[in-house]
Amino acid sequence: MESNFLELKNRLERYPVFEENQVLTEEHLNEVVTYLDQQTRLNRRNLHGYGVVCGLNLSLVNRRLQLSKGCALTTDGDLLEWPETVAFPNFRLFEDSNADYPLFKELAVYELIPQGVKEEGQLPFSQLSQHTNKKLSDFAVLLYLESYLFDPDLCTGGDCDNKGQKQINKIRVLLVPKKLASRQPSLQTSSKAFFNLQKLSIKRLPLTPGAFDSYSKLANAYQSIIASTSKSLQGAIRKSYAQFQFLLADAFNNIDPTTAWAQQLASISGTTTTAGKQYVYAFMQDLIDAYNEFVDSCYHIDVACLPDVDLSPKHAFLGDAAVQVNDRKDPYRQHFVAIAKGQQEEQKLKRCIFNFQRIGALIQSTGFANLAAIRITPSQFDGYLGKKAIPAYYTVSGAQKLSEHWDFDRTEKEETDQIGSYHAAQYSSRDDIRNPLAYNLSPFNHFRVEGHLGHPFKSALEEIQQLIRSHNLPIKVLPIMIETDFTRAWVWPGLKYYGMEILHKLYRDELVNNLNELKHFNQELNTKVQAAADDELPPLNIEANALSLKAFTAQQTQLVNQKIGDTKMFLAKSIVDFDHDAFENNYKEVVAQGAMLNKGIKGVTFASSYTPLEKTVNNINFSKLKGLADLIRKREEKSKEKSMLQTFIEENPGLEHTGGVQPGGTFVLLYSSTSKRVVADMSLPYWYIDQPIQEVPEETDISDDNLVLDWKFNNDIFVYTNQNKKLKENLAELNLQLDQVKFDLASQKTNLNTYQGSINTLIQTIPNYQIDYGNIGTVGEFVNPDLAKNVGLLTEMNNYKMYLDNQIKSGAATESEKAVYNDMELVMAGIVEDTIEKTSKSTVDIQAGSEEAKSLEMMVDLTKNLTNDSAVSKVKNTIESAKTSSGSKTNYLAALNLFKL
Repeated sequence: MESNFLELKNRLERYPVFEENQVLTEEHLNEVVTYLDQQTRLNRRNLHGYGVVCGLNLSLVNRRLQLSKGCALTTDGDLLEWPETVAFPNFRLFEDSNADYPLFKELAVYELIPQGVKEEGQLPFSQLSQHTNKKLSDFAVLLYLESYLFDPDLCTGGDCDNKGQKQINKIRVLLVPKKLASRQPSLQTSSKAFFNLQKLSIKRLPLTPGAFDSYSKLANAYQSIIASTSKSLQGAIRKSYAQFQFLLADAFNNIDPTTAWAQQLASISGTTTTAGKQYVYAFMQDLIDAYNEFVDSCYHIDVACLPDVDLSPKHAFLGDAAVQVNDRKDPYRQHFVAIAKGQQEEQKLKRCIFNFQRIGALIQSTGFANLAAIRITPSQFDGYLGKKAIPAYYTVSGAQKLSEHWDFDRTEKEETDQIGSYHAAQYSSRDDIRNPLAYNLSPFNHFRVEGHLGHPFKSALEEIQQLIRSHNLPIKVLPIMIETDFTRAWVWPGLKYYGMEILHKLYRDELVNNLNELKHFNQELNTKVQAAADDELPPLNIEANALSLKAFTAQQTQLVNQKIGDTKMFLAKSIVDFDHDAFENNYKEVVAQGAMLNKGIKGVTFASSYTPLEKTVNNINFSKLKGLADLIRKREEKSKEKSMLQTFIEENPGLEHTGGVQPGGTFVLLYSSTSKRVVADMSLPYWYIDQPIQEVPEETDISDDNLVLDWKFNNDIFVYTNQNKKLKENLAELNLQLDQVKFDLASQKTNLNTYQGSINTLIQTIPNYQIDYGNIGTVGEFVNPDLAKNVGLLTEMNNYKMYLDNQIKSGAATESEKAVYNDMELVMAGIVEDTIEKTSKSTVDIQAGSEEAKSLEMMVDLTKNLTNDSAVSKVKNTIESAKTSSGSKTNYLAALNLFKL
């Protein structure tokens, strides 16, 4: 017997053509038959494929294997037909001595005996484990075509009729160890490998109120997701290549690229830089989409072109003998591999390889640096990655040329210059791609907004708003502060006032009119007063303390009109720029000065009983404007709270980072209150509408202290007293003061006479001591003669006291000198007392270095050695009395405190 299991190995390239009366040999006939058989086989293999075509499903019925009808094709072009469903109650060890098929040479295989068939050495199926030392789950089932030539006998004599060789083709069902089956290349198909891969997804960032009050917290939350996603992607990419190496190896020159990809991906995801962390997160999303699209493209691409004859020349694997998994996922079932007919099947294979190559291109094309220009690019919100615009965080001009690896369909059609991108100008010359917002936008359902990261948020906001306005885009943009200190938040223009603008303007207009009336009235009033004769004017108001009614009116008119001009400058500003506090201070000044003018000219007759002065002082619109200002201030605080991320999340669900915004949606710029720059962005899938703030009105304060302005301050109330009576009272007070002055002069004269008498007595008593009369009255070059005299006297007396001290200590003092010694200190105390009284009567505080200050300093120095108790007591009493009457004179009190008695 001769094995003939590879009919297509030795291909016939010719066959005999018969002629009339030609002698035919067995070689001629066999060549024709073989040629025709090979063509049939080639037709099956090269135009159809190989593997299980239909049916041939395994099942366990009553603990017996059962095979349904079906057919399969081998890589040698054999059609294996199993015509009916059959159970297998018995089995036996299979010895392939006839065909000697290479697959069965390594390990023992067993044949399943169909029901109703008896074979030598068969055993009940229930004894399989007992005789093989293996479980049913250790085997795979295959359909085997035992193909060989059988020579029944040699020719005898000259008779060879019907004695030729026979081609035997017997189909057998065999149990093959899985250890052997798992190594067979024919079981490596994309449909099978597809079920060994698991799709991935990326976690959303949980934007919950209160979770993020700083960019660092937001970046760290993104980093946590990035790190876990990167780890999953690295493993998935490696596994993908391992599972599909039979398809991908040629595209990568049989070198596994995933090791380098994984290392670069780990580097990107492991960076500690917080800036642009959202873009790294978005990049991970892109990789997830690219990987999942690769996995999807691997399904149903079991195609081949001219499959190798040696893959499964005479067999087809049917599946796991224990029937443990679904046929589609069974790793031991040889799914049909179709021949790639035309472009449709070939495109499936090319798409799969393209999608895997794109994963590497994405990893190798990242660039997360901040960009100078802000651009809006139409894109797709969902769907295939290649149908979206290329994000700005990829470089498109590097070695990978990402635009050629982004979209399979456009690459195939050589339309890569039609792919939208922030960097489109680097690879496309088409104006509709370089300036897409100028063309039809209906095919797009997303706008990528890029280039704003790191920019000052106000300038970024203005640029995006300008792009929206200039291209009439159906999107909105808002700035949101990420921190929670509402005092540092920026209130969106136009969002906090609503209808109050008109009311505010009406109040301002009326106040401006009132101030103008007041200004004109003041000018006219001053003109009339200045033109009137002095005897025509009413008597001066003594309480006004004015020297002249004309001077007072001119001065006060000028001051009020100046304040009016300053106040009107504030009223000229709109509600957005209106400075309520500064306006209030200036208006109060107008009211205060106007009240003074109004009070000072009460005696002037007016043409109207209610003048603009009184109208301005008592204008109720000021209180209305102030109330409106308070309302605006409260609304501004609430608006600031609404412009913070925490409050915004609470009131606006659905905030996500999408790299842009959908039409009809709201793009949100997240900025830091410290840097005032954009640190991230989010979007809402709907148009943000700021809801008016509903204030609950406070209860009216009806207390007596609820005053907008202090009415008494603006309109002083006093009773005009009888002027004659007032004059008499003032004259009486002046007479009393004059009497006191006379008394003080008499006292000073008496003291002076006393001092002079004492000095003369001393001089007469002590003839040995010579007084320097030239110093008395000129000491220290004092201009004030009283102070000069006192200082001179005290100086000379102190010198004489020191002389007496020496006399007494040396024992040379006379009895008269000793008697005079104690009296001198009383005289010196009197001089100090007089000096203190003179310096205390000034209405203003003394100045450092002045005559008063110098005189007191000398008194301190000249009296520090007083020992007479009466003299010390006298000076102390004088000092305390002076302190009481000089409570507000800081320098004077400090000088008095220098006395150490």
